[in-house]
Amino acid sequence: MPNRVKKEIVVSNALKQNWRWIRPLAVFVTSLSIVVCMGYFGFRYLYQHYFAPVDTGDTAPVTITLRGSVSTIAQTLKDNDLIRNAGVFKYYVDFTDRSAQLKAGEYQLSKNMTLDEIIETLAVGDGKSNVMTIRVIEGNSVEEIADSLVKQGALESKDRFLELCKDGQSFLDYEFIAALDMSEENPRKYMLEGYLFPDTYEIFIDSSEETIINKMLSRYQQIAGAYYERANELGMTMDEVTTLASLIEKEAKTDDFSKVSAVFHNRLDKNDYLQSCVTVQYVLNTKRLNLTNNDTAVDSPYNTYKNRGLPIGPITSPGENAIRAALYPDETFIAEGMYYFANKDPDSGELAFAKTLKEHNANVAQYKPLWEEADKKYQR
Repeated sequence: MPNRVKKEIVVSNALKQNWRWIRPLAVFVTSLSIVVCMGYFGFRYLYQHYFAPVDTGDTAPVTITLRGSVSTIAQTLKDNDLIRNAGVFKYYVDFTDRSAQLKAGEYQLSKNMTLDEIIETLAVGDGKSNVMTIRVIEGNSVEEIADSLVKQGALESKDRFLELCKDGQSFLDYEFIAALDMSEENPRKYMLEGYLFPDTYEIFIDSSEETIINKMLSRYQQIAGAYYERANELGMTMDEVTTLASLIEKEAKTDDFSKVSAVFHNRLDKNDYLQSCVTVQYVLNTKRLNLTNNDTAVDSPYNTYKNRGLPIGPITSPGENAIRAALYPDETFIAEGMYYFANKDPDSGELAFAKTLKEHNANVAQYKPLWEEADKKYQR
């Protein structure tokens, strides 16, 4: 074989051997280049579309009030065109473990700020107090309390608050809530009705619905706990006490609480109809004083004109005075067998009491024109 041919064969074999390790290296370098390019352009796309400032050239201050959960804050920022995507903001805050650092308040932000700059600003706070005071009024129902919390700025919406109050499942750690009939067949309008104790509370501005409700339930537990022994003496559950107290709270002013309680106790002792107008008003969602026969005939387990004894549950949040009155009725009125009362003055809430139906009917005839006049004002 000629020397030239031998040399070519040797070179060819050498190239083949070198290619065996050069080829994998070339494939790796090429693949790595592709991945790096894809990663670069992918990152650039994600950054520009989700993480980058909305407008790097816009430094104009945007005044914005932020409160609520991280999701709510994120959506508010997006609605004001300060971030590109609410979901990305929320996940970024959670991923960096800074959700607990965000403070509610009023801020001046701008569209040229990065996500980190916005988050740092919210973590520092606006320098103002991050707490607020709310007031829950005696005699307010769950729905009225929800409306009030929205008006006071404690809640943005009442929907979740009402949802939590409806089934009560999130608050079974409270013995008095766990003791309630939680079955689907229970026709109570709100399981927590009566237990959102009326008082003045200090809360963080961004407090959740659960936090606010827990404060009210804890306060009820603190107040009602002092009356458990008396309830046992009377053979009443605290749910029955609270239900009776809610009627008393709505029917009378504080000075007449124990007297109204005596009338109800006298009727309960005979397993009679309580005939409490406020239970019908609760069912019909009305404030009318002059109820018709059709009104008092409404089919509802709350209607004490159609059902003997107490309604199925409380109709409002009673204060401590009403709870005490439910357990300590006026002894004189009990002894005298006082059995009726009627509204004597819609403006002052003064009541006229009676022992007999004849006396009561005379009171109704005398004061009914005042009820009709008051209803005209209510309708206006």
